[in-house]
Amino acid sequence: DTLAAISLATAVTSCIMTFGIGILVSISPVLSNYRGAGKSTAPMLFSVINYVFLRQAYLFIVTKMTSSVLFVFMGWPLTWVTCTVMFLIYYFKVDWLKMDD
Repeated sequence: DTLAAISLATAVTSCIMTFGIGILVSISPVLSNYRGAGKSTAPMLFSVINYVFLRQAYLFIVTKMTSSVLFVFMGWPLTWVTCTVMFLIYYFKVDWLKMDD
């Protein structure tokens, strides 16, 4: 009974995490379409900061602490979340539709 409960909890958690990460992964590219408004610098910087620098720093730190591949794989969702948060902040806080004169 305990093993069945753990298996069920793991399956439910995996489904929730997969759905949540899928939503985040789909939001980030949509929000990065500031490029069409002529604002290409911010999306480029957000992507490079998160997908290159933050991910490499995370991998450097995590591999010093553990050799588990699970923690290495967690770097992808972590950087997806941080990039999406940066895009959301930019979308709501910056007047990105204003044309530069």
